[in-house]
Amino acid sequence: MEVNFEKLINYALRSGADEAEIFYVNKISKMVKSEGENIHPKASVSTDISIRVSIGKKVGSVFTTTMDEDLLRDEVHRAISIARVSEEDKYWNGMPDPEKPIHKHSSFSEEIASLAIDRLISDLDRLVDYARRIDRDIKPFESYLATTIYTKKVYNSRGMNIDDKGSSMEFVIMMKGKDAGREVSIYDYDADTKPLTRREELIEDLARRVKALYKAKKLESPLKVPIIFKPKPFSELLYFSFIRAIHANNVQEGRSPLKNKIDTIIADKGLDIIDDGTIPWALGTSIYDDEGIPRRKTYIISGGKLKGFIHNTYTARREGVSSTGNASRHGMMVTIAHSNILLQGKSRELDKLISGIDRGIFADGSLLNIHSSNYVTGEINGVIYEAYTIENGTISDPLMPVALSGSIYDAFKNISLGKNAVQTAYRFILPPVLVDGLTVA
Repeated sequence: MEVNFEKLINYALRSGADEAEIFYVNKISKMVKSEGENIHPKASVSTDISIRVSIGKKVGSVFTTTMDEDLLRDEVHRAISIARVSEEDKYWNGMPDPEKPIHKHSSFSEEIASLAIDRLISDLDRLVDYARRIDRDIKPFESYLATTIYTKKVYNSRGMNIDDKGSSMEFVIMMKGKDAGREVSIYDYDADTKPLTRREELIEDLARRVKALYKAKKLESPLKVPIIFKPKPFSELLYFSFIRAIHANNVQEGRSPLKNKIDTIIADKGLDIIDDGTIPWALGTSIYDDEGIPRRKTYIISGGKLKGFIHNTYTARREGVSSTGNASRHGMMVTIAHSNILLQGKSRELDKLISGIDRGIFADGSLLNIHSSNYVTGEINGVIYEAYTIENGTISDPLMPVALSGSIYDAFKNISLGKNAVQTAYRFILPPVLVDGLTVA
């Protein structure tokens, strides 16, 4: 059913709203999941609509899944009723103004859109069989292959009228193995906006890592030594200890240690951290954010100095700056989210980073419990499950899981980058990273 959203905007204005906005997103998801010998297919189509209205400095928002125009008019009245009884928001300065797009890099893949559920079933069946044949002592015990296609539209009473679309594909596999000393189970994943092409390589590497951990030893005592993180674990570390500290709403409300630190050195002078929603085919790339503001490139840290934060329209106008194109919708709430985060600076090959360490730790795989880190303080709290010692410039013995602690800002001050950045599911594009100042135990 097609809805005339512009007509609905005008209806909101006639019904008493000073301004009105409608956000629409349609998602088509397909997933096939393997558990044991069975493969379970699942497909879904969802439609979400958020309506936001303002009366003076009072704002009301509602969320619905209906596409019935009569019911949508009822939702408009409900949003207006909420606005009328809401308290005034002294920082409210209206809906976003339309802007011309900065780039035209859609992340929509026709190849992904055309993948039928039967094709996903056969692909996953083949991949699971491939995993079983690598080593008879290492078994895949769970995996899934999924695709998502989305279409979004944003309309408002200031003339906003945009549409955007994108795609993604994800493969996750969990494998386990056992020898006389230890049972090991770990997982890995790949995600992209285009069809995945390196799944067999990922499976082979995962099987190798399972076997390597059989002979893991216990770390004898806590160490504060250099740690080299592969891209995936370091992206998890950044996501839970740092990223929300650069959301402008958290800075403005005192939930970030970075408040009042613009132009302050907070990292190694060779480090740049960038939010860039314009990179062709990256997971966080779109033409517009969820308010219809064009995606762009924003320096968070440049030359070690804190240069800015990521904004939606509300937080930007509160500070008298422009939105960075980082609005995100969660139900009826307009929040902030990063697009693609890049770490850049002088870099060396991974083997050069390793060879320069007399004693250290090498972190692979995914971190456990890292979600208990605290972005309000920058405190890190997690577990490196796939840890190895580095001795005299060489990766050596595997370790039993080690606790990881410290401050992300201490790590930033002693950081070196490797080469060959890769994309992770957390929408980070980064190379292996060497940091000093964290503790393992």
